[in-house]
Amino acid sequence: MAELEWYKENCEKDDGIGYYDTFKDQGKEDIHADGNRIKLAGFWDDITEKWEGHELPSDFQSQNKWINAGTAYRRLVEPLDIAHYYRMSKGKGNYILDGRPKRHKVLQKWMEDKEKTRSSRDKKPRTRLASLTQDSCFWAHLEEALKDLETLKQQHHHQKAESLEEFEGYATKIVNDRNISLDVFLEGSSFMEWWKEWKEYKQNQFPGWTSPLNDIMENESWKR
Repeated sequence: MAELEWYKENCEKDDGIGYYDTFKDQGKEDIHADGNRIKLAGFWDDITEKWEGHELPSDFQSQNKWINAGTAYRRLVEPLDIAHYYRMSKGKGNYILDGRPKRHKVLQKWMEDKEKTRSSRDKKPRTRLASLTQDSCFWAHLEEALKDLETLKQQHHHQKAESLEEFEGYATKIVNDRNISLDVFLEGSSFMEWWKEWKEYKQNQFPGWTSPLNDIMENESWKR
């Protein structure tokens, strides 16, 4: 985990691009990170398979130590699994529907089950951006939005416009809640690419168009 945290920081510092986009393009220097991704996948596959096979203590999935470790792993490494999936599928598949490994689903359920037991008073609103985007599937949602936008521009498909509006609403909420990390807003990120193209499309279709996300992006309010 520590090596992948270092990898994330270095991508942002040296390349000015987040680790998701760097890993998706994957040059030779990313092979080591891929090796760590695969090793960690094996570890957590083993843990979740043993849990499902009742080979671990009955309260294992409710122990804070394992919930926190699993959540930290999922939020840091699942973006790399998503990048690998879309690089290998060349944009033809849908990660959430077809490619998401069971380990991530299990670890997410452990976290969600634990959160149900916590009082709403324990959940304080964030005042700063998260160090890791809290929805570990954010980049998969973005990849589908990029595909939908391309289809919309070519075919004027009404259903794609609706799904893009939904994605914009989702993005607005996680930015407002500060549940997103700074690397999403780096100039070369896939999110910024999507945003520029989506904004251009909307303003061409509806001159004078604006939206809550447009206000956020224009004012760079995520920095405050």
